[in-house]
Amino acid sequence: MYQKRRRGRPRTGRSKRAQRTYLCAHCGKELKTFKGLQIHTRLHTGEKPFTCKVCDKCFSCETLLRTHRVTHTGERPYSCDLCGKSFTQRSTLVVHKRYHSGERPYVCERCTKGFVTKTLLNTHLKGCF
Repeated sequence: MYQKRRRGRPRTGRSKRAQRTYLCAHCGKELKTFKGLQIHTRLHTGEKPFTCKVCDKCFSCETLLRTHRVTHTGERPYSCDLCGKSFTQRSTLVVHKRYHSGERPYVCERCTKGFVTKTLLNTHLKGCF
């Protein structure tokens, strides 16, 4: 019976933000966010504005610095529930668990051998056939 009126323009069916991409002027790579483009551009310029206060090592983005900091604390917050081995990063634990489960999501199209990481698959591809 009662319907609330919305202020502003009527909805057009599109999401709030139009899908915009940002193009790297150096290599042509498309990035989804402007911040992503800024971080990516630092690969080309060599700019590393984030510095570790303990060892003075520099990084191109804050996330890499944050990941690095645990090397000084020795903290390993991610533990395998099957064998107890612990890791500094969640992604490393995820890959480790694949060894227990037998999951091999990266498969060679030439010989059908599976791998736990894309890096291992790429290394394999260099010598396969």
